[in-house]
Amino acid sequence: MKRKVGAVILAAGLGSRIGKNLPKQFLEIGGKEIYIYSVETFLAHEDISNVVVVAPPAKLGHVRHTMLKSFGAKARLRVVAGGATRRASCLAGIRAMDRTLRGNDLVVFHDAVRPFMTERHLSVVIRAAAKHGSAIIGTKPPELLVVVEGGRVTHSTHRKIPYFLYQTPECFHFRAIRDAHARMPSGVDATNLELMLHAGKTVPFVLIDDFNTKLTYAGDIPVFRTLLRGQKGLRAAS
Repeated sequence: MKRKVGAVILAAGLGSRIGKNLPKQFLEIGGKEIYIYSVETFLAHEDISNVVVVAPPAKLGHVRHTMLKSFGAKARLRVVAGGATRRASCLAGIRAMDRTLRGNDLVVFHDAVRPFMTERHLSVVIRAAAKHGSAIIGTKPPELLVVVEGGRVTHSTHRKIPYFLYQTPECFHFRAIRDAHARMPSGVDATNLELMLHAGKTVPFVLIDDFNTKLTYAGDIPVFRTLLRGQKGLRAAS
């Protein structure tokens, strides 16, 4: 029997660094709210069996209405309430998958404000997780990193030290990530990666070399708008 792959889109954050009254995942760029781009990519991928959007409790009605308007009544698309932390929202997604996924099925987590995720990103992380039990993707920092304390640079990282940027999508065996959350006390906030490492798991890293950054600051908005407009034009041309 073919292994199922579920997807969890983390869209419950406040996005306070962007300095807007509206959480950044609900900003409209290129004619649609930014998290919609990720929903589209997941639904288009042949390996994804179902998608859960984890939304702020106050936005549940809005997100459900938007999903219905954008995609119709799809049985494999659900919206659930997230929590006050990233980990709580991940747990909400895991619980929503409990009746759908078995232990060795896979679950993919993705930041709602990374609209440049592609089907290729999904394919490589799913393939790696199917082989090794888990996988994350990321890229090399384009510039030298420095450590700053008290407003002063204390030292720079060595160019030969293999520092990488941790991004999403990330993919895990469903039982493994569910158990990793269960082992950690509920009051501890941690990423899925940190929980897997704490559980003694090895997490392979898949290096990508294309643009997959997330919307973080207000200055990112015009850049994202231009890039998403170009992406939309390329899809239309193809």
